[in-house]
Amino acid sequence: MGIENAWTIVSASERVCSLTFGAEDYTADLGGVKTKEGEETSYARRRLVNAARAAGVQAIDSVYGDVADLEGLREWARRSRALGFEGMGCVHPRQIPVIHDSFAPSLEEIQKALSIVAAFEEAERRGLAVVSFGSKMIDPPAVE
Repeated sequence: MGIENAWTIVSASERVCSLTFGAEDYTADLGGVKTKEGEETSYARRRLVNAARAAGVQAIDSVYGDVADLEGLREWARRSRALGFEGMGCVHPRQIPVIHDSFAPSLEEIQKALSIVAAFEEAERRGLAVVSFGSKMIDPPAVE
Protein backbone atom coordinates (compact mmCIF):
# COMPACT_ATOMS: atom_id res chain seq x y z
CA MET A 1 0.00 0.00 0.00
CA GLY A 2 2.98 2.28 0.51
CA ILE A 3 3.68 2.37 -3.21
CA GLU A 4 0.01 2.85 -4.08
CA ASN A 5 -0.10 5.74 -1.58
CA ALA A 6 3.30 7.22 -2.44
CA TRP A 7 1.90 10.66 -3.29
CA THR A 8 -0.21 10.81 -0.13
CA ILE A 9 2.79 9.82 1.96
CA VAL A 10 5.29 12.19 0.37
CA SER A 11 2.91 15.15 0.46
CA ALA A 12 1.69 14.55 4.03
CA SER A 13 4.08 17.07 5.55
CA GLU A 14 6.46 19.81 4.49
CA ARG A 15 9.06 18.06 6.64
CA VAL A 16 9.34 15.12 4.21
CA CYS A 17 12.62 15.54 2.34
CA SER A 18 12.98 12.20 0.54
CA LEU A 19 11.12 9.07 -0.40
CA THR A 20 12.40 5.49 -0.54
CA PHE A 21 11.14 1.94 -0.05
CA GLY A 22 12.37 -1.53 0.82
CA ALA A 23 12.65 -3.53 -2.40
CA GLU A 24 13.14 -6.80 -0.53
CA ASP A 25 10.00 -6.25 1.54
CA TYR A 26 8.05 -5.13 -1.51
CA THR A 27 9.07 -8.20 -3.50
CA ALA A 28 8.15 -10.47 -0.60
CA ASP A 29 4.75 -8.77 -0.29
CA LEU A 30 4.13 -9.45 -3.98
CA GLY A 31 5.11 -13.07 -3.56
CA GLY A 32 7.77 -12.51 -6.22
CA VAL A 33 11.42 -13.35 -6.46
CA LYS A 34 14.10 -10.66 -6.13
CA THR A 35 16.32 -10.72 -9.20
CA LYS A 36 19.57 -9.02 -10.15
CA GLU A 37 17.80 -7.12 -12.95
CA GLY A 38 15.04 -5.85 -10.64
CA GLU A 39 12.14 -6.08 -13.07
CA GLU A 40 9.92 -7.16 -10.18
CA THR A 41 10.39 -3.72 -8.57
CA SER A 42 10.24 -1.63 -11.75
CA TYR A 43 6.67 -0.40 -11.25
CA ALA A 44 7.28 0.55 -7.63
CA ARG A 45 10.55 2.32 -8.37
CA ARG A 46 9.05 4.37 -11.20
CA ARG A 47 5.99 5.29 -9.15
CA LEU A 48 8.19 6.30 -6.23
CA VAL A 49 10.37 8.55 -8.42
CA ASN A 50 7.29 10.17 -9.93
CA ALA A 51 5.70 10.90 -6.54
CA ALA A 52 8.95 12.21 -5.06
CA ARG A 53 9.68 14.49 -8.02
CA ALA A 54 6.09 15.76 -8.08
CA ALA A 55 6.49 16.69 -4.40
CA GLY A 56 9.91 18.25 -4.96
CA VAL A 57 11.79 15.82 -2.72
CA GLN A 58 14.63 13.40 -3.31
CA ALA A 59 13.91 9.93 -4.64
CA ILE A 60 16.28 7.47 -2.97
CA ASP A 61 16.45 3.93 -4.36
CA SER A 62 16.47 0.84 -2.19
CA VAL A 63 19.64 -0.98 -1.22
CA TYR A 64 21.44 -3.51 -3.41
CA GLY A 65 21.68 -6.51 -1.12
CA ASP A 66 24.60 -8.44 -2.64
CA VAL A 67 27.55 -6.74 -0.96
CA ALA A 68 30.09 -8.87 -2.86
CA ASP A 69 28.74 -7.96 -6.32
CA LEU A 70 30.13 -4.48 -6.89
CA GLU A 71 29.70 -4.65 -10.68
CA GLY A 72 26.06 -5.62 -10.21
CA LEU A 73 25.71 -2.69 -7.82
CA ARG A 74 27.31 -0.35 -10.37
CA GLU A 75 24.81 -1.44 -13.04
CA TRP A 76 21.86 -1.18 -10.63
CA ALA A 77 22.93 2.32 -9.56
CA ARG A 78 23.41 3.40 -13.19
CA ARG A 79 19.85 2.30 -13.97
CA SER A 80 18.58 3.96 -10.79
CA ARG A 81 20.10 7.27 -11.82
CA ALA A 82 18.59 6.91 -15.29
CA LEU A 83 15.14 6.42 -13.71
CA GLY A 84 15.51 9.68 -11.78
CA PHE A 85 16.73 8.52 -8.39
CA GLU A 86 19.19 10.89 -6.75
CA GLY A 87 20.88 8.24 -4.64
CA MET A 88 20.38 4.89 -3.01
CA GLY A 89 20.85 3.18 0.29
CA CYS A 90 23.70 0.82 1.02
CA VAL A 91 24.24 -2.06 3.40
CA HIS A 92 28.05 -2.10 3.52
CA PRO A 93 30.72 0.61 3.48
CA ARG A 94 32.40 -0.96 0.42
CA GLN A 95 29.30 0.03 -1.58
CA ILE A 96 29.68 3.76 -0.89
CA PRO A 97 32.38 4.58 -3.51
CA VAL A 98 30.52 2.64 -6.21
CA ILE A 99 27.26 4.44 -5.43
CA HIS A 100 28.95 7.85 -5.30
CA ASP A 101 30.71 7.20 -8.61
CA SER A 102 27.53 5.95 -10.26
CA PHE A 103 25.44 8.98 -9.31
CA ALA A 104 28.09 11.62 -9.98
CA PRO A 105 27.99 13.23 -13.42
CA SER A 106 30.77 12.13 -15.75
CA LEU A 107 33.23 14.63 -17.20
CA GLU A 108 31.49 14.18 -20.56
CA GLU A 109 28.10 14.99 -19.02
CA ILE A 110 29.50 18.09 -17.31
CA GLN A 111 31.11 19.32 -20.53
CA LYS A 112 27.92 18.73 -22.50
CA ALA A 113 25.85 20.57 -19.89
CA LEU A 114 28.22 23.55 -19.94
CA SER A 115 28.05 23.67 -23.74
CA ILE A 116 24.24 23.54 -23.71
CA VAL A 117 24.02 26.34 -21.16
CA ALA A 118 26.49 28.47 -23.14
CA ALA A 119 24.58 27.92 -26.39
CA PHE A 120 21.28 28.75 -24.73
CA GLU A 121 22.64 31.89 -23.07
CA GLU A 122 23.94 33.04 -26.45
CA ALA A 123 20.51 32.39 -27.99
CA GLU A 124 18.84 34.40 -25.22
CA ARG A 125 21.22 37.32 -25.88
CA ARG A 126 19.97 37.23 -29.48
CA GLY A 127 16.35 37.22 -28.30
CA LEU A 128 15.68 33.53 -29.02
CA ALA A 129 13.89 31.16 -26.65
CA VAL A 130 15.02 28.00 -28.44
CA VAL A 131 18.34 27.02 -29.96
CA SER A 132 19.69 24.09 -31.95
CA PHE A 133 22.48 22.17 -30.31
CA GLY A 134 23.85 19.57 -32.68
CA SER A 135 20.77 17.78 -33.94
CA LYS A 136 18.63 18.63 -30.90
CA MET A 137 16.35 21.50 -30.04
CA ILE A 138 17.25 23.11 -26.73
CA ASP A 139 14.59 25.01 -24.78
CA PRO A 140 14.35 26.01 -21.10
CA PRO A 141 13.36 22.51 -19.81
CA ALA A 142 16.35 20.98 -21.64
CA VAL A 143 18.66 23.61 -20.18
CA GLU A 144 17.33 22.91 -16.69
